Amino acid sequence: MQLHFNADWLRSQIVNEPDISCDIGTPVCRAEDFIESTNEVVSADVSHTQQEQGTLGLFVHQLRRRDKLSIKELADRIRVDEEEIEGMEVNSAHDPEPRTFHQLADYARVSATGLVRLSQKAANADEELGTAALKFAASSEDLSALSRTERRGLNDFVRFLSNYKGKKNTNVR
Repeated sequence: MQLHFNADWLRSQIVNEPDISCDIGTPVCRAEDFIESTNEVVSADVSHTQQEQGTLGLFVHQLRRRDKLSIKELADRIRVDEEEIEGMEVNSAHDPEPRTFHQLADYARVSATGLVRLSQKAANADEELGTAALKFAASSEDLSALSRTERRGLNDFVRFLSNYKGKKNTNVR
């Protein structure tokens, strides 16, 4: 028995049942269809993820996953309250304390300025940072362990934040 699935069927499965895997066992006939449908889904996922969690929250979440830490363990390591870590991960409107940014930047070995600019208050202040954040968010899914693509995305984003100097003459607070 041979099954045939087309791009429309795959798209409908992804849209109608986003939490269920759509494994079909055979490669997609046309790469263009796959790329097109993937780009549509990624764009929708990125905007949804950023609205709920924010780029800073996504960064903290993936940092925890990379190091296999619970919220409590990360909070203990960087010596801040658990509520701060949870607030950053879950609520994009949460405004962490400056000390939290400093401690997190030291732990992740990135620029504290870069982390501050990921917060909701500084959103859209720097186009270069926004582009890097969008690429980072697009490469992530919520799985128990980081996939190779997610790890690469996190590493690229950490590298960018480490070298980030910030825009000149931009007020964040």
